[in-house]
Amino acid sequence: MKKTFDKLRSKIPKFNAKEAQPFPSNSVPMAPQDPASIGPKIIYDSPDATIDLIAIHGQNGHPIKSWTNRDNGVLWLRDLLPGILETNLGVKVRVLSYGYARREPVEIIGAGLMKSMNELRNETKSEGRKIIWCAHSFGGPLLRAVCTILSFDLWF
Repeated sequence: MKKTFDKLRSKIPKFNAKEAQPFPSNSVPMAPQDPASIGPKIIYDSPDATIDLIAIHGQNGHPIKSWTNRDNGVLWLRDLLPGILETNLGVKVRVLSYGYARREPVEIIGAGLMKSMNELRNETKSEGRKIIWCAHSFGGPLLRAVCTILSFDLWF
């Protein structure tokens, strides 16, 4: 397993510290992650869903708050998107959000995301559903790690 994991790690581009931009002085420092926000969260479930939409927040984000309007409390992934998809496209979705703490390498977080989503989809007997990914900011490189993992087809 270690050989396979090392091979997997070598395929994922490394972060280049020379390209990093310093944080502006008014940036918010990374807050400790609430353990309850780690892992997959079902934020909208349609009993007839044929697609899972999985949202991945950015580096200092939150699996619910990142997708919620601060002014009116609308969680657009739950309150707006399912209705729009069903009304306009006839598609019923289950919406999930994945929470993570940015303390580990992207490969480890990506492997955890795939493992937990696989377990959830097995538990809910929804393994065959198509997936639409929605990634914001650091969620993009995290999704790229997931795609690399899937290309090796280690667990799935």
